[in-house]
Amino acid sequence: MIERQLKFSVGENSTFPEFHMLPSPNAHGLRLTTPRDFWRAVNIPSSGNPRVCRSPPRQRRTRVIRSARALIIVLPIAVGTVTCFDSYAVGAPSDSTQWRILIMQGGDPYLPSAVAQDHGIREVFAREPRHAVEFVTEPMHTLESGTHPSDRLVTQYLGEKFKDRRPDIVIALRQPALDFLERTAGSFWSDIPVVFCGVPDDALFGRTLSSRTSGVMMSFDISGTIDLAQRLNPRADRIAIISGTSAYDRAWKRRVEGALSSRARPMPVTWISDAPLDGMLKRVAALPPNTVILYSSVFRDSSGTTFVPRDVIHLFADRARSPIYSFFDTYLGMGIIGGSISRWEEQGTLAGELALHKLQTPTERAQVIIPSPPALLTVDWRQLKRWDIDAETLPAGTRVLFRPEPLLARYRLEISIVMLLVIAQTVLIAALFLQRRRARRAEKAAAEQRSALDQASRLAVLGELTAGIAHEINQPLGAIMSNADAAQMMLEQQPPQTSEAAAVIVSIQRASARASDVVQKVRSLARGKPLELRPLHLNDVVREATELMMSNTTNAGVTSELRLANDLPRVAGDKSALQQILINVIFNAIDAMKGVPRPSRRLIISTSLAAPDEIALSVSDSGHGLTDEAQRHLFDSFFTTKPAGMGLGLTIVRSIVEAHGGRLSAFNNEDSGVTIRATLRIAGCDGTFVQRR
Repeated sequence: MIERQLKFSVGENSTFPEFHMLPSPNAHGLRLTTPRDFWRAVNIPSSGNPRVCRSPPRQRRTRVIRSARALIIVLPIAVGTVTCFDSYAVGAPSDSTQWRILIMQGGDPYLPSAVAQDHGIREVFAREPRHAVEFVTEPMHTLESGTHPSDRLVTQYLGEKFKDRRPDIVIALRQPALDFLERTAGSFWSDIPVVFCGVPDDALFGRTLSSRTSGVMMSFDISGTIDLAQRLNPRADRIAIISGTSAYDRAWKRRVEGALSSRARPMPVTWISDAPLDGMLKRVAALPPNTVILYSSVFRDSSGTTFVPRDVIHLFADRARSPIYSFFDTYLGMGIIGGSISRWEEQGTLAGELALHKLQTPTERAQVIIPSPPALLTVDWRQLKRWDIDAETLPAGTRVLFRPEPLLARYRLEISIVMLLVIAQTVLIAALFLQRRRARRAEKAAAEQRSALDQASRLAVLGELTAGIAHEINQPLGAIMSNADAAQMMLEQQPPQTSEAAAVIVSIQRASARASDVVQKVRSLARGKPLELRPLHLNDVVREATELMMSNTTNAGVTSELRLANDLPRVAGDKSALQQILINVIFNAIDAMKGVPRPSRRLIISTSLAAPDEIALSVSDSGHGLTDEAQRHLFDSFFTTKPAGMGLGLTIVRSIVEAHGGRLSAFNNEDSGVTIRATLRIAGCDGTFVQRR
């Protein structure tokens, strides 16, 4: 955009100040101090005065959300309707009407400010679903072109280019575009409405605009920016202004000078402008910390090198010893701390709203001039931290950008989910601990019950062994009595037969030892105690158990046979527990053979090597065998085939075998009877059983 003093008017049209007297009410009593006041005006007669178009623009967040929603809806349609021109279609038309909007750029269309205004315009129409919209961008010339083509050549070019697709409205961005359209208002596209945007208000005061022209004024709060700087740096006693040498830079230099001259308490001013960029940077670095630095624009330095003003801010910010302020929002985030700022995009939004209103009411010819969007104090949080400025010193209502959200606010959803998961996990862990505690109590109670049942089973076995035990004890006791009488008689003879008496006494000792051994076996079997695994010869355990059962098997008419393998490795076991296994199984075998004739009652007890690390102990009877139901439930608690049985004997046997790391099984023999087979683990070097491979 090139700033020029244009002093001309179109005689038959209204003069601009009639439509925008900010301090005073207009002819209809409306005080148009802000764009929001303008949009509140309703039902004003069409006599060249403002009319209502739409509600005021919403906040940026709402616009972003709506734009995203519109994009989701429109994208599938828009993909198939992209034109080959610098244009695109927005919205899903409900009829055949299509609006063609020509955006005439009076400067570089790729400058950040131009991009922001263009975006604001297009965003308005993106929310208009009833019409398809085609945008066409036409740059007038570059920012610093020295000569311009004549209006005749430009109108001839545009007329030919848009001969078959005339625009429905023209939006002029920047003053050169508006100037061209005003100069050609009577001869070129006089029936097409024009909306301008991005034209400084001081370039419009005293001007007369054609009746087809409406627009949005542009003003920036330079004084408000200086006030903010003095508030944040109360010790400042001077002002330094950074500016370039282009026509645009000089125009803003004049505006800054005007704002400074109108201040009640002026401060000394240092201009940093007429120097190459390196020299300007050195001068900024030399400024004292008590300086208010105001950045206007640097499109060109004194050496003729051109820049994009936003791209060089950081060079000054890196070298400055105090914060840099500005009144352009496109500089935010690039190194300035902030200022009193009117947003370029909001200007474009207002222009888009006004253009939309013009298109929706084509018969209305009222000229509408909208005041510039109000400036809002805006600061960069990162720069506040850099310069150690307390955010509490900011005026009320200041907008703070780039402030990092608190952790809870930024990750509110994630933290809530994690907290819920932690709570759920805590409750689950507590429930699991409670369940584990209850399970341990139940296991302890079950173990105590099993121990009691085991002891009861032992005592029951002892009861059944009573006859055999009495016989085993009576034999040595009778021998002791006989031998004692004999020894007494030998000693009473004259002379005493001492040598023969000594031999009798030895017999008495052997008989006593035999009786004591029987008692010890019974005590070991009856005593309930935890398992103590020790290396044992399984054949020895079998022999001792069968000796205890000898009287019972003989009385039951059962013929016992031992088939013990030789050279078996030792097993890891508890002697009394293994004996209890054998005694329980032998008793079951005796009961199973009661219905069999005495000559056919046979009991075979065998040991063998079942695997490299296992020894098998088998007890086979010649009874009637097991039914299918009995085979399925033989080792279940309280299952019995005896009329007076408890159904716990084989259950206890299985628990003892499993405690030894073994397995218990039962199967019918081929000829008759049942075999109960227990496999036990051989002992390792430490006395415990070897783990199964």
